[in-house]
Amino acid sequence: MPSTSRDARHERAQRASNFTTQPTPAPVSARKGLVILTDTVDIAAPIERVWALTEAVEKWPEITPTMTKIVRLDGGPLEVGSTARVKQPRQRARVWRVTRLEPNHAFAWQSRILGMPVTGTHSMTARGDGSTTNTLTLEMSGVISRLLGPILASTLRGALATENAGFKQHAES
Repeated sequence: MPSTSRDARHERAQRASNFTTQPTPAPVSARKGLVILTDTVDIAAPIERVWALTEAVEKWPEITPTMTKIVRLDGGPLEVGSTARVKQPRQRARVWRVTRLEPNHAFAWQSRILGMPVTGTHSMTARGDGSTTNTLTLEMSGVISRLLGPILASTLRGALATENAGFKQHAES
């Protein structure tokens, strides 16, 4: 009767597999401890307008519900090394440090979330018709990112889309 038992196990396994869904690809790019999420939107506004909104980080809570409060921790214009305390919904406040600043092109800053180094980047490209392509990127690195990245991907990707929608709405108004 071993073959009957084996056949029964195979049949049960087959029935069970009919009720499970195949995993959908995670909306992340993950390689060697790096998880990258992006959201891109075309904005019917010149790049200078989009950049002005981007570099005015203290005003982001007026632009997007993904930011509750942002306080610059240093004075003067935003530059590499500048820091800000950022409070987001359902998260504790974190200090973010500017690591890249290319006027009318890119802005990046870094912090740590759940022990992971995280970099948020705003990149923009002027289009020939006077509009701007705005790409928001969130990079999580380190060993823990391989575990938490796919778990948090849906929520974080939604936050990026919401943030980009806010920048689009304000730049176009």
